[in-house]
Amino acid sequence: MFKNENLNDEMIDILADIHEHYLPCEKVVYKDGSESSHILTQLFLGGDQLTEERARNAQKGHADGDTTFERLEGILPKVEDWHAGRILYQVLKKHGGSPNILLGSRAEI
Repeated sequence: MFKNENLNDEMIDILADIHEHYLPCEKVVYKDGSESSHILTQLFLGGDQLTEERARNAQKGHADGDTTFERLEGILPKVEDWHAGRILYQVLKKHGGSPNILLGSRAEI
């Protein structure tokens, strides 16, 4: 799927695709013949702060859905802070500091 998570409409498409293909759910068929999907468990969607915000906004845009599946509630957006750790490591390395400084006095023992 080639979608841009920076565009709201395409983020909605991304969440809908995850719901359709990867989210553990079961189909419920009612007596009148109508169908609904019941979410069995939610999945984390990790990314930077902007991705997390866009995913939440996409969910808010579908808040009027009749079911948890239609409201895209099977996804739990969360921030992945590995970016910050990597950038800190690069800054320390670039400026001659040892990345072991992050370990405090234990690194010197």
